[in-house]
Amino acid sequence: PFNWYGKYEFGEVAPANPNGGSVQSWQYKLLISSTNGVPRMYAELDVDGFQSLLRINATPVDRGQALDIVFDSYRVDSMLQGFKKGDILFTLTPASKGLAIEWKKMQPNVDKNLNGSMFKKLSNDF
Repeated sequence: PFNWYGKYEFGEVAPANPNGGSVQSWQYKLLISSTNGVPRMYAELDVDGFQSLLRINATPVDRGQALDIVFDSYRVDSMLQGFKKGDILFTLTPASKGLAIEWKKMQPNVDKNLNGSMFKKLSNDF
């Protein structure tokens, strides 16, 4: 079975508007871990960037060669809300450079990232 545990990161950048405005960017941080002695996985997803401060607790559901990230709750400091418990935010599959993202209820901020987005693994420490 694939070892999903670790810290991952994905970044998006939207070019500056030609009529003025600055470059917009977003940083996604995903931690997939387990509680001491409990085999059940959990996930924390943070999204920081342009008009975004999102803090999510999620349950990873292992489907063999894919992992669904299922929304559980918002953490205290989350400014954005709109997902419901049980929503599949995205599905991850192993790829050569990390985990490929198949967007579901959560959508990227930049349209070109709808396909080919990837979480890069930062570490196995959690």
